[in-house]
Amino acid sequence: MTHAKRPAASLAFLLVASGASSLAVAQSSDDFDKRVRDACGNNPLIRLQAAKRVAKGGERAAAAVLRFAEKEGNNALSAELVVLLGRLDDAALRTALAAWVADASFAWRPQALLALAEKPKADDRKRFDSFLDHGSWQMRRGALTGIANLRASDAPRVLKKALNDPDRRVAVLAASLLLDFDKAKRNGGTKGSVPEFAAAAVPVLVRGLDAEDAFFGDDFGRLARKEAFDALRRLFEQDCGYRIDAPRAERRAAIVRFQKLAETLLDGAIEMPEPPTVHAWSLGFERRSCREGDLVLRLDAQGRLWKGAFELTRIDIDGETRDELRRLAKGVEPQRKSTFGRIRCDLTRFAGLGAAGNIGLRAAPGSEPPSVQTLEKRLLELAR
Repeated sequence: MTHAKRPAASLAFLLVASGASSLAVAQSSDDFDKRVRDACGNNPLIRLQAAKRVAKGGERAAAAVLRFAEKEGNNALSAELVVLLGRLDDAALRTALAAWVADASFAWRPQALLALAEKPKADDRKRFDSFLDHGSWQMRRGALTGIANLRASDAPRVLKKALNDPDRRVAVLAASLLLDFDKAKRNGGTKGSVPEFAAAAVPVLVRGLDAEDAFFGDDFGRLARKEAFDALRRLFEQDCGYRIDAPRAERRAAIVRFQKLAETLLDGAIEMPEPPTVHAWSLGFERRSCREGDLVLRLDAQGRLWKGAFELTRIDIDGETRDELRRLAKGVEPQRKSTFGRIRCDLTRFAGLGAAGNIGLRAAPGSEPPSVQTLEKRLLELAR
């Protein structure tokens, strides 16, 4: 069988078209390489916008991420980018994410776990299970999200257990996810029907509206309040005048309105805990770690040492130890900066340092000034 020769003009056109097509592919690839670099740069606004574009880029974007990680190192990736990588349906990238989650030295383990949790595969289940009791509240949240999104038959049981998590940021998320297993809603049930797991989830959400624990100006409870409010607003289709950032006293009336709606829905009373004791803190330490787990220690004005967030446990110390902690804290000299080292998923925070108690700092573990490291070592000894 023979073929007629193509006219020269047609051949020339095909060559030009082919070259243009190759150039377009190359430019597209180069664009994703640049976007990945931008997503891992120093400007937080550019990082976020570039990360969102990469997350919509498909296979070429995934390949660009892997090239960047291979060239610059996994820890050069940004948190903004890593957490969005779950939107890319790419086998090689998912393999990399799984490896990063398993790597205790990876800078953004919680974000990598959340990325896997966004569109989980069946073989991710054991991985999620392994982090359900992790010491980091962020890792526990990622594990619960993954199990919920798998829609496994035992997911409600796992989520119900997590309703008792001492960290409100975890318990409220579990309650919100549990409501998503409302079979009546998913099967087109009637409007106004009681969600299947409302009896377990809704009381936790109502109590979550009052979640509050301040660490020298940092509101640990805000995320829990926001997620509780979002879930209840969807459920009842009204906001009851609740404002997430309002002072506790101003939130009270809206919480009562939500409580009454919930009690009507469940046909039963919801027990609300007494407001926690308000402490006047004089010294604070937080370790947030995807490796070692989280730890919060605070010394109050009366010299009592407390451990934990939301649910506090008192650590018995004698007067000599109390005076030692105060001396070490006051001995920290004023610093020229308030951030030390390159902070990733692990960080330490201190507040109430210096002679006037007005020095605070954040640091990558091990990069604190020597006097602060001495204080940290003593606090960790007391927390064991």
